[in-house]
Amino acid sequence: MNNRRESSTDDESQTGTVSVLTRWLINPPASNPGLLPLNPFRYWRCFPLFPTLHLIGPPTMFALAVFVHWSFAIATIGWLLFLVGFWIQRYIIADGGDLCPAMIVQVNPCRITVRADLTFGLDSWPVIKVIDHPLERTRMRTLEVGTRLPVVATYVQYDGLNHWADIEPFAAPCMTDNQSAIDQAKRRIPDEEWQALSRDYAALNQPSQPGLYHLRLEGGCNIPVRLWRYARSIPLLPILIILLVVGPLLVGIFYPAWWVWWLSLIGLFLGWAWAKSAVMIARYSFPCAGKLIDQNAGRIAIYANLDASGGCYPAIKVVEYPAWLIQLDELKEGDRVAVVASYSNKEPGGTFWNDLAPNLVLELTDDPGEAKRLLARLPAEAWQHLEKGLKQLKQPLAPGLYRLKWPEADWPDDLISSPAQS
Repeated sequence: MNNRRESSTDDESQTGTVSVLTRWLINPPASNPGLLPLNPFRYWRCFPLFPTLHLIGPPTMFALAVFVHWSFAIATIGWLLFLVGFWIQRYIIADGGDLCPAMIVQVNPCRITVRADLTFGLDSWPVIKVIDHPLERTRMRTLEVGTRLPVVATYVQYDGLNHWADIEPFAAPCMTDNQSAIDQAKRRIPDEEWQALSRDYAALNQPSQPGLYHLRLEGGCNIPVRLWRYARSIPLLPILIILLVVGPLLVGIFYPAWWVWWLSLIGLFLGWAWAKSAVMIARYSFPCAGKLIDQNAGRIAIYANLDASGGCYPAIKVVEYPAWLIQLDELKEGDRVAVVASYSNKEPGGTFWNDLAPNLVLELTDDPGEAKRLLARLPAEAWQHLEKGLKQLKQPLAPGLYRLKWPEADWPDDLISSPAQS
């Protein structure tokens, strides 16, 4: 949960405070929590998929434990515990989730836009998120474009960013049927936040497609990933996953032991985790200025500010890529390269990051338009810093991280090296 807004004592006296369970599990709780009484049936009606799966899952596992093998009893117990945790989480979201402004921007299908601030407490990081939401299942009386409604939200964290990565909003009418609680939640959102929602949505030219839209240029790229392209650039792990899934299935034809099927399930889980990782890299990584400095060796120089606390920690990372990957985009030495990255290995004091984890856009997608869009999005200042850093460093550059010693840089003198070791 994010904790940014200050709620007044008068508001708390009128609407109460979050439950003991919410305070115990979320510390600190949101300063302007939803305080909505969860109605499980209303939530089920709006979002039927997972509640239904969790309802039929335990009986299915129990049947398998009785008629196939006792080991499925472990899955039954685990699924029941997961079911309890699922509804506790929904209760906490309704009660202690961060209260954000939203409005309807399309009726058929029903689509809403939400404004939130993803800041960790440093600089403001405003975003607009447009999502499809099943408000028609709530039987709302007013379902018109421009209708304001409160949402409760949780925030997604992605390692290697200086802010929250994403927001997961739930419209108040989808969480409860208590109209009084919904009206109170709507009144507790300050007028300036409603105004900021309309202003920022208009500033982004009123996007109609679902997605997360950053008001800041250095926000997440939200690239539509092509998993086969990502697998081609890093093939070893996908090949091992395929063997782990298919191999036990083939063995199971001749040796139908229960543990053989479990190996395939483990492979499927690893495949899902790999695909999820690729999607998060493409969605949440931020854009960086890159340049092909050695075509024969496939070396690309990437500039980034490794700041984690409001300072200036300029650095250039040189990464070596396979020649065939460079040739896919027909890059030539000196060309600008579309790169996305996240930070890694934060310094113990939390002042700066020690490394950068970059990915070429052409690793993630085969759409050349995405690379052009990212290159156009980067400010001229980023390219100027890259060229300035390359002039300072001696050529040729070996792969590694180079911390730049500029007058405005905050690097400690003992950390300036060529290349820096992270």
